[in-house]
Amino acid sequence: MSNVQTQKKGFSQLLDSPAIKQRIEEVLGERKTQFITSALSLFNSNTQLQNCDAASIFNACLTATSLGMPINNNLGFAYIIPYGKEAQFQIGYKGFRQLAINSNQYKELDVKEVFEGQLVEDNSFKGFHFDWKSKSGNKVIGYASYFQLLNGFESIYYMSLEDIEKHAKKYSQTYKKGFGNWKDEFDKMAKKTVVKLHLNSGFAPLSIEMQKAQEMDQTVINDNGYKYADNNEPLDLEKLNNNEEDKRTLDFLNKCETLESFNELKNSVPSEVLNRLSKEFEEVENNLIINNTK
Repeated sequence: MSNVQTQKKGFSQLLDSPAIKQRIEEVLGERKTQFITSALSLFNSNTQLQNCDAASIFNACLTATSLGMPINNNLGFAYIIPYGKEAQFQIGYKGFRQLAINSNQYKELDVKEVFEGQLVEDNSFKGFHFDWKSKSGNKVIGYASYFQLLNGFESIYYMSLEDIEKHAKKYSQTYKKGFGNWKDEFDKMAKKTVVKLHLNSGFAPLSIEMQKAQEMDQTVINDNGYKYADNNEPLDLEKLNNNEEDKRTLDFLNKCETLESFNELKNSVPSEVLNRLSKEFEEVENNLIINNTK
């Protein structure tokens, strides 16, 4: 019997074992039959996945289904990705959007490419706004995520192409080595990254399912927990968003030419940002006072 046949038999036997059947029943209830059919279909259609540990495949599939995501990589909601000899769970930007809508807190959530000519930098602390009709070229310069809550609150999160590439280089070993989803599906990974960071920016309400998706994304799951296969350290979303917010605040701070504009910015910045950038704000304020007295 070949190795592939052995692996196929091993995965089928795993799904047919009493302990696994009971676990599927406990987690999915009436959806158990559909789950088994979908998991076997995915496994049989992916030769690379057939070389992975059966338990890691099962756990990734179960995580996707428990979140309400179809086990079908082609649909783009969730992915079961071969990573060496283990299967990694990944959620796509469509999956994050679906979870947001299912939470009954969001009216709309979307993400799109930003082309040359479409980005307009606002001089106020509100950040960026876009003129989607002013596309002047086919070059993508960044990605923007937008959501509106049922209560009317709106938020936009923008990352330049340069920032997204820096993010990929820092947090993905496969990107550095030139293979994997970042190489094959850069557009989808960029959209997923912007949406994921936007939802964790502090402005977005997160349901339990959305929190679980944030935590489990890009992990290999086993009975003892999970690990981040593509990166030695888990992605510290809070620290990353703090860095982005600090960078953006400093950009506006450096543009302040009067004490009036400085005070306007200072009054609009969250207290935690002011604490992190206290020295920078103090330096700019002193320079503006000195220049104002000349």
